[in-house]
Amino acid sequence: VYFQSDRSGQNGAGINFGNAQLGSSYQFLIQPDGRFAFFRTSNGNTVALKSFTFNAKIRKGINEENRLQAVMQNNTIRLFINDAFVHVEYGTPSGKDFGVSVVNNCDVAFDQLVISTSMTSSDNQQIVPDPPKPKPKVEENRYTNEEGAKGSYEKKIEKPAAPLPIAVHFVNKSGKPLYVMVSYVPTTEKIGSNYFIDKYWFTLGKDAKGYYFDTHNRIFYFYAEDQNQNFWGSKRTWAGGSRSVYANGKRYYLREYEIKMENLVYDATYNRYTFTLDLTK
Repeated sequence: VYFQSDRSGQNGAGINFGNAQLGSSYQFLIQPDGRFAFFRTSNGNTVALKSFTFNAKIRKGINEENRLQAVMQNNTIRLFINDAFVHVEYGTPSGKDFGVSVVNNCDVAFDQLVISTSMTSSDNQQIVPDPPKPKPKVEENRYTNEEGAKGSYEKKIEKPAAPLPIAVHFVNKSGKPLYVMVSYVPTTEKIGSNYFIDKYWFTLGKDAKGYYFDTHNRIFYFYAEDQNQNFWGSKRTWAGGSRSVYANGKRYYLREYEIKMENLVYDATYNRYTFTLDLTK
């Protein structure tokens, strides 16, 4: 969403979804002054589920890009602004209609409307364990009872920390500049989550290396293509059929990739793993 005019709080724009034929829908709106709201319309009546509220994640002013995302899963609707969670509402919208909303005829530009289906099976969740660590010593505490007998007891050991994240990098060894799309479970999600987010387009120059995302999941998806057509008018692509994303009026099919444990490198500086995927010719 890009606002191209500002009428002192009277503007509003965003996304809507629901059943247009039945007049039942939700509206997720932002304003250029840095506020957002969430509305539900049913039988001609509109109710504010979340009144306009300021949020620091909104980029204020005109010609500023703001990315809105509504995720419907397990009878919940979660709202994100610029990849940051801002609100949750409980309920399942009827219908499968999606669109954009503009309030008070303000000037707004939209691009990259994406509709995708998240995975629901936990079979593809491959959680990464912590790197090997020395076995902790059990702390022994001495005591003497009233009769003078000596003994000891062991102090309880704390539970292990959560798994470490993986910093995923791509290296372009194709000999040509590329566009890259990725789909992954962000580290802000709980361990075992099936919520994948899609990001595109990243520009990856010839022989360049890009650091794209962090995740706890060894499964992710990606798509890449040449920026330029060849002599025959076609492009080289790295694609698959495991997951699809609709972007810029076209459906793209992403390739599934599972990171092998032996390909992870522990980064002691940031206390995480790193993984690098080479895109070759």
